[in-house]
Amino acid sequence: MLALLARFYIWTKMENDVEAYVKTCLVCQQDKTERKKQAGLLQSLSISEKPWVSVSMDFISGFPKVDGISFIMVVVDRFSKYAIFIAAPSACPSDVAVELFYRHVVKFFGLPNDIVHPTFHVSFLKKYHADDMDPSRSCAKRAPPVVRKQFSEDVAEILNHRTFGMSKKNRRTEFLVLWKGKPKSEATWERDVTLWQFEKQIQAYLQKQSTRASTSSGGGVGMCARHAKQRVDLWQRASVIQAQVEREVDLTVTNRCEERTRGIRAFCQVWLAEFLAITMSEVFDGYERQYCEISATLSRKCTSALQLDGEIKKQKASEIKSGIDDAENLIRKMDLEARSLQPSIKAGLLAKLREYKSDLNNLKSELKRITNPNPNQAAREELLESGMADTLAASADQRGRLLVSTERLNHSTDRVKESRRTMLETEELGVSILQDLHQQRQSLLHAHGTLHGVDDNIGKSRKILTSMSRRMDRNKWIIGGIIAALVFAILIILYFKLVH
Repeated sequence: MLALLARFYIWTKMENDVEAYVKTCLVCQQDKTERKKQAGLLQSLSISEKPWVSVSMDFISGFPKVDGISFIMVVVDRFSKYAIFIAAPSACPSDVAVELFYRHVVKFFGLPNDIVHPTFHVSFLKKYHADDMDPSRSCAKRAPPVVRKQFSEDVAEILNHRTFGMSKKNRRTEFLVLWKGKPKSEATWERDVTLWQFEKQIQAYLQKQSTRASTSSGGGVGMCARHAKQRVDLWQRASVIQAQVEREVDLTVTNRCEERTRGIRAFCQVWLAEFLAITMSEVFDGYERQYCEISATLSRKCTSALQLDGEIKKQKASEIKSGIDDAENLIRKMDLEARSLQPSIKAGLLAKLREYKSDLNNLKSELKRITNPNPNQAAREELLESGMADTLAASADQRGRLLVSTERLNHSTDRVKESRRTMLETEELGVSILQDLHQQRQSLLHAHGTLHGVDDNIGKSRKILTSMSRRMDRNKWIIGGIIAALVFAILIILYFKLVH
């Protein structure tokens, strides 16, 4: 019934009126009975057995728009309660949501088995998992969640379009569609939402209309443009107060959401720091065990190599040299892992590393003693190498301190940039608020002047009505006197007739 009315009529809250009429119509209630089975109780969701098998997803809206972004897409793992907050654009259709979900969730944790969301379905991820045997399966063929209509015919041409409603909530557009194999007399008006299968034809028609409008002259359009401008001005004046109220509500919601986001961010940072510390310490322990095993093996080989001669001794020395290279690589990896940890843990690990480096230098001196037959030359090289090792260790410590200082300076620079960006955003917000207040002041002044004019007109009308009432009273008295004189004259005439 609503679809039939919408083809020819439109008024405010038409859906509510049709619903109320249908509910109170006896014929509708008798003929259109409910044929669905009564819904039962809600079923609880299954408990996940491991992380990122089942996730829930929703959107948080109401934030101020920054670079076209005013939504936050929240994805929560139902097993570990780990949450991911993703910045999303204001208009976030299914394809954009799928791309964000794939980039921030599937890329790191894999594809979940199920997603708890009222409108998001796992089938939207088809295009990211193409089927080699059937490539057409990766194309989404289902209508959007809010559309329940699908056409089996093809569009031959879009002839015209029309728009109903002025506000964004009630505005809707219809297109006059000419279907293939049918004459123009059988063209039908269809809503833009139901024509989701023919987006290319609609875009081509709109582009053609915009090109035609831009090339046409403005001779007969001036009057319509003036009327449209006046109507838009009236709507803008009427929506000023509503926009101010919505802005205040948005600011209140933003402040509350920022407080919750700060708490969640602090908790995530603490948890992530603890997790990284445990993981890094485990990696460091693994490297340390490998180094201890290699060091013990090299010590045994050095002791046995001192008692050998000839080619066997050279072969043993090459094995010891390759083992020393492996030990150096392990120490380098342990150094990187130790410097990426927290300062409280890093100090103890760096002390261990210094001991391991001195032990490695001793092994190198042993290797030179084995390969060099002259003991004096070996002693001289050992002395020079120990001095160079101390110098390299000191330079490495200084380099580490410089890296830490540089990292701190970079963090400070980032904070200054962030504070400057926040200040600029605050300044822009203040300028926009001042502009809105100026517009409201102009509207109030205009309304004040209009009220004064109305008051003057009411005073003039009151004077006119008073003078009219006085004239009516005067006319009443005159008419009454005339009637009395006529009655008196009639009585005298009757009297003389009766007497004679």
